[in-house]
Amino acid sequence: VKHNFILAGPSASGKTELYRTLKRLFKKYDCPVPVLLLDITSFSPTGFQGEELSVIPEKILNENSDGLAIVFLDEFDKILSPLHCATGDNINGILQHELLTMIEGRICSVKQRNLTNSVDTSKTLFIGMGAFTAYRETQTETKTLGFLSSKERNIPPEQTLLAMEDLHTVGGMVELLGRFDSVYNFHPIVRE
Repeated sequence: VKHNFILAGPSASGKTELYRTLKRLFKKYDCPVPVLLLDITSFSPTGFQGEELSVIPEKILNENSDGLAIVFLDEFDKILSPLHCATGDNINGILQHELLTMIEGRICSVKQRNLTNSVDTSKTLFIGMGAFTAYRETQTETKTLGFLSSKERNIPPEQTLLAMEDLHTVGGMVELLGRFDSVYNFHPIVRE
């Protein structure tokens, strides 16, 4: 059973370095599990301008995998906030809905060179990565009253802990976030 999770931390906290380390380690020990990094903001819902999510199974298949893979979704926090287009549609809401079935696990048909192969994303571990900066800043701004508020304790925004429940308030679909088991908070790496 796979356990998708979210890595939340500011820039230079080691999220991308974790991806690089896993990729190098798997390559060094000739592990047949591909480790991919995809910028989720480069994708758009079906019918809109941009790369469609169907590219994800293609990229997994290109690594000679039938679905067994680790996929890091960089900038994951950016698709949780509503983004409305000129017609009033919430593009990020539609994208979350389309991503839901892939993260949940399904058989995806992929056509390549007149052949149709399948990728089973129920074997794919998805890791959402993001800074969640906008959310952290609103938390430190709104908690100014009361005993031991954030401002009184001088907690910088990048050290505000993020919980799964907080992602719903940002605009994350309950169904999508329910496919992730937990949130791991990364903190800025300091010289010490």
